[in-house]
Amino acid sequence: MRYAIAAFFLAHGIAHLPGFAVPWRLLSSPEMPYSTTILSGRWDVGPLGIRVVGLSWLIVGVAFAAAAIGYARHSPWAVMLTAAVAATSLVLSVLNWPQARIGVFVNLAVLIMLPLIGQLAWREVSALRVQTLMASADPRPPRTFDAACLEAVPRPVARFLARSLADAQPLIDTIQVEQTGEFRLGEVWRPFQATQRFTVEPAGFVWDARIAMMPLVPVLVRDSYVAGSAAMRGEIGGIYPVVNQSGRRELDAGALQRFLAETVWFPTALLPRDNLKWDPIDDHRARATLTDGHTTVSLEFRFNNADEVTEVFAPDRYAEDGGRYQRKPWIVRCSEYGTHAGMRIPVQCEVAWIEASGPAPYWRGRVIDVTK
Repeated sequence: MRYAIAAFFLAHGIAHLPGFAVPWRLLSSPEMPYSTTILSGRWDVGPLGIRVVGLSWLIVGVAFAAAAIGYARHSPWAVMLTAAVAATSLVLSVLNWPQARIGVFVNLAVLIMLPLIGQLAWREVSALRVQTLMASADPRPPRTFDAACLEAVPRPVARFLARSLADAQPLIDTIQVEQTGEFRLGEVWRPFQATQRFTVEPAGFVWDARIAMMPLVPVLVRDSYVAGSAAMRGEIGGIYPVVNQSGRRELDAGALQRFLAETVWFPTALLPRDNLKWDPIDDHRARATLTDGHTTVSLEFRFNNADEVTEVFAPDRYAEDGGRYQRKPWIVRCSEYGTHAGMRIPVQCEVAWIEASGPAPYWRGRVIDVTK
């Protein structure tokens, strides 16, 4: 489908060439005779003016070809470029009515279908990101939970894991978590649905969310941490980019902290290993420290008397504000436990930054399915 759409864009770009060749006297066509007028003969722009119009047809045709190549190669700018050149082509087609009347209808169709085209491109890029994540996973022989390893962790962690994991529970290497809930955009909470794929060794995830903003035009958000590098991208309708961040150490650290907090959904990943260490704080708190490549992060896990994780806290997670990062307290609150994939996990969570005025939640969601 991607290549068919790209071929259509390319063909539409090639169809612009007569609009350049005829005004420049490079082509003679009875269907498109040379004329210096536009708008059905109402405006005579003269020989120079019609050459300018012809040059505009050439530029738009080349831009359509570039959009076709970008779309075929999953370039993030391709759909936005298509929107711009289709709108420009529509204006040229109206100016050259009735000779370019077919172009009016084709460009209107492209603009109407653009949200579907953009969302198709989004899904394909997300699938490629997940493929890269899964390819990075370290293949290991199947292993199971052994309660003897709990002697090496603080007491509240041991009690939590003992209650969460059954004997001989398979250790998780990769897992998929389906979520639903609300995400705060500005001051308004919007419903979302998301699929998140995780790997444990090395730590990684791809979170692909669809946030309802208006009918047929969702906000698409992809947050990922793959091979030690974090990226975040958001687009309106798969067309207009609103968030595009990557290549920052602060972003990497924040994403790894997110991964560590979300291991409560697959708690075999909280068992001690070479790159995951636990330090006791008191009988209801312990600190986990995770290292992945150049990034090391820590989180405080808080437990209740029922041996459940109720909060995960970071005193200094990086928050982005206008392109700059600053450290802020960050908290995840967990409630309502359920059983998925043989593990007892929290299925209702809320995530907030802690401002001077108090907690500022921005995500609240529910786990609806966990599959290995």
